[in-house]
Amino acid sequence: MIDKLFFFLKLGFNHVLDFTALDHVLFLVVMALPFSLKHWKDLIIIVSIFTIGHSVSMLVVYMGLYPHSMNWIELMISLSIVLVATKNIFTNKKSTRTYDRKWFYWLVTLFFGLIHGFGFGSFFRQASDQGEAFVTLVGFAFGVEVAQLMVVGIVVLLNYILIQRIKVVEFFWLLFVSSIVLIEATRMVIRNIMEL
Repeated sequence: MIDKLFFFLKLGFNHVLDFTALDHVLFLVVMALPFSLKHWKDLIIIVSIFTIGHSVSMLVVYMGLYPHSMNWIELMISLSIVLVATKNIFTNKKSTRTYDRKWFYWLVTLFFGLIHGFGFGSFFRQASDQGEAFVTLVGFAFGVEVAQLMVVGIVVLLNYILIQRIKVVEFFWLLFVSSIVLIEATRMVIRNIMEL
């Protein structure tokens, strides 16, 4: 049982950091980008909300209750990245620094977690033995959580170095990174629409 737990922990960690499928990392980058070190507790909450959503939808798929098309799921994942990147671009500096729209981040993160969990759920269902879903789900969820915290930690550290130490203008940094992510996510949307 311990071996299976660690196997799925590693699988969850690698799933987030799979650079052949950047959707997960791109989402985490644009979600974490407006935050500074003083908002670290808020970021942990956001990451945990994602993990909860991801775990719930994977469990739903494991139980055979959601047999939807992967093409639609991939499209919704890419659209959620577009939404957050666009929000970053069109939000003024004051509202991002004061973090006055927590509900937006919570809802989008929960949505992304649920949708992304559906995307991975069919593999999870095949890999899990009957009766051990809880052990494998817990292992996978912890792996996802650790990897996500690592990604958002790197983003917040970069924010600190560039904005606080090097004195890069925060608005331009947010605009630059969010625009790059928006371009890539828009390509993903187009590709996913063509595959419907």
